[in-house]
Amino acid sequence: MDLDKRAPGSRRTDADGRTAERRAEEERQVVAAAREEERRSSQRRIGSRSVAQRRQQLDWRTSVPTAYLE
Repeated sequence: MDLDKRAPGSRRTDADGRTAERRAEEERQVVAAAREEERRSSQRRIGSRSVAQRRQQLDWRTSVPTAYLE
């Protein structure tokens, strides 16, 4: 596309026909989705860690050295 033949005030598009605003919006959506997924996975990690800690607290009697039990 020749710059001189473009209509005045028309938006620039890339090879795919997307405007810069649309590209930026799509990029924001991808970043937001990635952040949401990271937040969910970190919540799962925190949840599984707390479950493991609770199990360890419940099983503290099995981890006491036998010298203390005599």
